[in-house]
Amino acid sequence: MEPTKKETEDVVDNSIALHWHCEIAAMVLNQFPINPYTKQHVREAIRYATNSVNVKPRYASQEAIELIKTNCKKDCIKEHAIPVSLVIGKVMDRARPILLFKEGKHDFLRPDQSSQWRFAKTTSESERAFAMGNIRAWEIADLIKEWSVTAWVTKSEDERLRKHKLHNRMPSGWDGENLLARYQACGIECLEIRQTSS
Repeated sequence: MEPTKKETEDVVDNSIALHWHCEIAAMVLNQFPINPYTKQHVREAIRYATNSVNVKPRYASQEAIELIKTNCKKDCIKEHAIPVSLVIGKVMDRARPILLFKEGKHDFLRPDQSSQWRFAKTTSESERAFAMGNIRAWEIADLIKEWSVTAWVTKSEDERLRKHKLHNRMPSGWDGENLLARYQACGIECLEIRQTSS
């Protein structure tokens, strides 16, 4: 089925929003010292960016699907399958070599020793060294697109996640790949939404 004009416009708007939120995060990381105040702005930019990626949840619990079918979506909660704090951590990990470089702690960074030098996506030594001082908005956007996944759960399932202290973290021993690990750890069965549509 072809997307409606509004759906197409929403996709364009969200792409623009994602771009600018990532530009802001990159600007703060590149141009300001990293401290609790600047980190707060990076976190907020990434949080807004994750919301721009997933307007429509990709997954839903069985209980949430039943509520949505009966037009009781108000009893459901849209939440991030991978907590936003983890996405923020992924961006900060990617930026860490750059932050060390800015602080003068870069002795270990050599083109042949650190895969992080591939940031620049160039083979020229001078260009590579020059670009080392910046993290690009597209790099942040790539991470956000990869790790931002949303799901519908019921309010009672959200409480279950909180009871198990998994509302904002992944389970202990998480393999780093299973997007639904939090739900599975709480006995919540989630399905990909497109598989449930008739």
